[in-house]
Amino acid sequence: MLVAIIDSALRDSNSLTSRYKAQALMRFLKKEGHPKLILIGWREIELVFLHQHPLHQLTSVEESREKLKAAADRQKSILLELVPDKPELTDKVIANIDKDQEAVEAMALAASQMRGVPPQMMELVAGLGEVWSAQTLCAYMSSTGARSEWIDARDILIVPDGPLSGLGEKGTAVDTIEPFWDETSHRLQKWWESTVGEADAPFLVITGFVCSTVQGRPTTLKRSGSDYSATIFAKVLDSSNVTFWKNVSGVYTADPRAVPEAFPINSMTFDEAMELAYFGGQVLHPSAMVPCIENRIPVLVKNVFDPAHPGTRVYGRGDAVLRWDDQSDEDSADQMPVKAITSIEKVSLITIAGTSFMGTHGVAKRFMEALSNVGVNVILTSQGSSEHSITVAVADTDGKMAMRAVESAFQFEIQQVGSETRVTMMEGLSILAVIGEGMKNSTGISGRFFNALGRSKVNIVAIAQGSSERNISAVVSREDLSLALRATHDAFLMKESTISVSVVGGGEIGTAFVNQLVRWQTEEGRDFTLPSLREVQYINIDLRSFCDSNKMLLAQNGLPLIKLQDSITNGVFNLKEIADEWEKAGKAVSEALTDGVEMVDTDLDHFVQFTESKEYPHKVIVDCSSSADIAAKYPEWLQRGFHVITPNRSALIGSYKQYQDCLQYVGKDSQTCACCFALTAPFRQIHSDSYSYLLCQLARVIRSGLDTDICGHAPSRGPKTEQFCLVNRTQLHSIEPAILNFCGCNE
Repeated sequence: MLVAIIDSALRDSNSLTSRYKAQALMRFLKKEGHPKLILIGWREIELVFLHQHPLHQLTSVEESREKLKAAADRQKSILLELVPDKPELTDKVIANIDKDQEAVEAMALAASQMRGVPPQMMELVAGLGEVWSAQTLCAYMSSTGARSEWIDARDILIVPDGPLSGLGEKGTAVDTIEPFWDETSHRLQKWWESTVGEADAPFLVITGFVCSTVQGRPTTLKRSGSDYSATIFAKVLDSSNVTFWKNVSGVYTADPRAVPEAFPINSMTFDEAMELAYFGGQVLHPSAMVPCIENRIPVLVKNVFDPAHPGTRVYGRGDAVLRWDDQSDEDSADQMPVKAITSIEKVSLITIAGTSFMGTHGVAKRFMEALSNVGVNVILTSQGSSEHSITVAVADTDGKMAMRAVESAFQFEIQQVGSETRVTMMEGLSILAVIGEGMKNSTGISGRFFNALGRSKVNIVAIAQGSSERNISAVVSREDLSLALRATHDAFLMKESTISVSVVGGGEIGTAFVNQLVRWQTEEGRDFTLPSLREVQYINIDLRSFCDSNKMLLAQNGLPLIKLQDSITNGVFNLKEIADEWEKAGKAVSEALTDGVEMVDTDLDHFVQFTESKEYPHKVIVDCSSSADIAAKYPEWLQRGFHVITPNRSALIGSYKQYQDCLQYVGKDSQTCACCFALTAPFRQIHSDSYSYLLCQLARVIRSGLDTDICGHAPSRGPKTEQFCLVNRTQLHSIEPAILNFCGCNE
C-alpha cells in the first residue's frame, strides 16, 4: 500500500539546503520498507518576479536575471552536494534547470515590454522550484541505490480552467480547486504502465503545488497547494496515510514562538484541524483535508529530525452524527476539552450601527453582500440584538476597502437628516481562538477563557462562538496578543506553568522560603497521574527579584536558586553581607550568580516596576518581612494585578481601612488573590510545612477560577499554629490535596 508523504520540512527551508535533511529522510523511508510517494514543495523561484512590485509590475530585467541565476545556481550546488561525482545522475537535472532558466529569462524580457507579469506567466514560473527540487531528490535517492522515479504533476494532475487570478495572496480566501479525478487517475495509471510496468514499485517523487488545465496550460493549486497536492494523490492512490514532515514534532497547542510552554497534541479530529487552520494555525489548509475525509485517510504530522517521535495524528470527525465506525476515543475529546490556542494577528473590525435598524429585515444581508461584492472575506461575525449593530472582522489589508463598500451600501441611511447610522472601523486588532472538540461536553469553558484574559488585564473588544461549539473567539488588541496567548494557554493546557515570584524580606522566613523553592525545583518524585496535577503537570517558579532593606537582586529570566542558596551567610539572607563577600572575593554579580542579574540599592518602586512584566501572566509578590510600611503597599500591588502572599503579621493587625482597600481589588476586575497566614510560635519550633504552605498558595494562584477573597490560614501540623479567617468567603476553593501532600501540608 502506498504511503503519501509531503516533505514540508524541506519545503519550509525553501530548498534541500543540506545533505543531512535528505539523508535523514532517506534513512526513514528505507526503514519503513514500503513504497512511497514523496511530494516536494518549494517557493523561492517566484521571487524572480514577485520582488518587483505588489502589482507584479516588472521594471528591471537585469535584477530578475540575477535573482533567477542565484536560484538556479543554488539548486545546482545542492544537487552536486547531495550527489557528488555521479554525472550520469546530475547532468540531466542540470540540463533541465538550464533549459528552464533560459525560458524564464525570455519571459522576463517579454514581461518588461508588457509592463506587467500576466497571471499565466507567474503560475508557470512559480512552479519551477518544485520541479527542480523533485528532480534533485530523485537523483539523490537513486545515488543511494533506491529505485526512484519523479513525476511532473503538470502532466498528471488536471484541474478545470478557472479565472486567471495568479497565486492567491497569503491570508486571502481562495476558492478550492476541484481536480478532475477520473482524468487524473487515468493519466497516473498510464504513466505507471509505461514507466514501471510489472516491476517492483519505486519511490515516487512528485512535484507539489503545480498542475495543468484540460487545455494543457500550466497552473497551480494556489496558496498551500503543496498540502492539497499530497492529499489529492493520496486519494487517487488509495494511500494508507499522509505524513507531513516538518521541523517540529507535530501540531502544537499554540505557536511555540509566542508560547514557549506549548507542546505537541497527540491526536485531533479533522474538524478540529480545520478550525485550527481557519484561525491561523499552521496545520493543513482546509481544502487539503477534504480528500482525506472523503477516503478516511489518516494524516500524520511528524518531525524529520526526530522520526521516532509519534507526532500528531489527525483522523475522525467531531460531531456524533458524522463519527466514523473505526474512530477511537482518542480521535475525539482526548480528555482535553481545549486542544489548541491559535490566533489571526492582523485584523480590523467593521461595525455598522443605527437605531433605525431595530426590527428591520435584511440589514445583515445587505451588509454581507456589500463585502462579498468587493471580494472581502469575513473572518468573524458578532451581532447585537435586533440588528441594532453588526460587527465583522476582516483582514487588516481589506479594512479600508470593506468600510467604503459598507458605507456605499448604506449611503441612504447614513445621509438622512438626524440619522444616527454610522460605519466605523477599528484597526490594530487580533483574533484569539480556543479550539477543542470536548468543549461541547464541558461547562465553564467560556468563564475560564474570559477569566484568564481578565486576570492578565487583556481587554476584549468582541466575542463569537461557533454553533459547532468547538471554538470560542475573542478580538483583542494586537499589542496584547502575546500576553493573551500565554494566559489562555496556561488556563487550559499548561503542561509547564511558569509564575513570576518576587520576594520582599530576607531574614529567617525569607531564607526558609528560598530553601523550599530549591526543594521544589529539585524534587523528582512528582506524580503526574494525580487528578490535582492533571492540568498543572509542572509548576515552574521563576524567582525574578529578591530584596531586603538594603539591597535587591533583579533577574529578567529568574535567579539561579541553588547558587543563591550557596551564597547565604550566617544561615540567613542578608544581601548587603553577600555583596560584601563577593566584593572581597573580587566577584561580579554575574560571575557569582549568572549573566543578566543585577544588584542595586533597594528601591521598592523600581522593584515593583521590574516585577510588572507582560511576559508573565501570573505575577506573585511574597512578603516575608514584618514591615507595616510594606503591608501598606498591598492595595496598590493588588490594583496593579499582582497576587499577594504574606506571613507578615502587620498585614493582619493593621487598620480596618487597609483591609477594605485590599478587599476592593481582590477577586474583582483584576482577578487577584491575597493570601495571609500567621506564624505564632518561635521560628525554631515552626514546622517546615509553614513555608511549604507558601508554595501551596503559589499553586493556587496559577489555578484557574480563583473566587477567593482575602483569606487567612496557618497549617495545622506545625506546633503552636492556628487557623483563622479574616473574612467570610462564599467560594473558597480547597487547596489541591496532592499539592499539599507534596509540600508537606495536609490542610
